[in-house]
Amino acid sequence: MTANYLVFKLGKNEYAIQLGYVKKVSQIVEISPIPKGPKNLIGLINVHGEITPVINLRYILGLKEREINLNDQLIIIESNKSGLAFVVDQVSQIVPAYDENSIPVQNIVPDAKFFERVIKEEEGFIYCINPDTLLTKSELQKINRKVKEEYEKIERQIIAS
Repeated sequence: MTANYLVFKLGKNEYAIQLGYVKKVSQIVEISPIPKGPKNLIGLINVHGEITPVINLRYILGLKEREINLNDQLIIIESNKSGLAFVVDQVSQIVPAYDENSIPVQNIVPDAKFFERVIKEEEGFIYCINPDTLLTKSELQKINRKVKEEYEKIERQIIAS
């Protein structure tokens, strides 16, 4: 079975997400922080009039966190019927994944709850993320509540002005 993946870098590692989930890739934009938001939420962005949560993929994957910089990129996806975005260092390429170039995830990453496969390339491994596993139902509900609260706050400010 073949699937195409969008490959991106986070630190020294390469990760990928199945193209079917990807709505858009863009340069970094201003992210509005959420006071007292969950640790897995960086903030919110406006994508064509739609408020979209930006999740902290580094935190979720247990990677070393760093400041967001102007060279970073955003990947905007549709997962579990919700729009989400995450910040990556760089989007690099689209690769096909065949059964022949895939390694069982458990052989490489014993606790593989976020990964659906690992692609073996000449330069190393590409860890393919299953976006539906990045957030639990409870975490997604918390994030959606925060988005709703922020949206209502903005509406009140507009009405008051």
